[in-house]
Amino acid sequence: MFGSSVNLAARLTDIADPSAVLTDTATGELLARDARFVVETLPERELAGIGPIAPVLLRSA
Repeated sequence: MFGSSVNLAARLTDIADPSAVLTDTATGELLARDARFVVETLPERELAGIGPIAPVLLRSA
């Protein structure tokens, strides 16, 4: 698989704690509208090959 989405997913997986689910800001904003999820924006990180991003932690409500 190739592409920016795959690269972003790999980088977020690299920085996530075990059992944590991280996503990007745009996806986090969409999921925040769903009562089944709680989202928390984390401090900005520099991701290799991507640049700065504020990862979003996703949890069940």
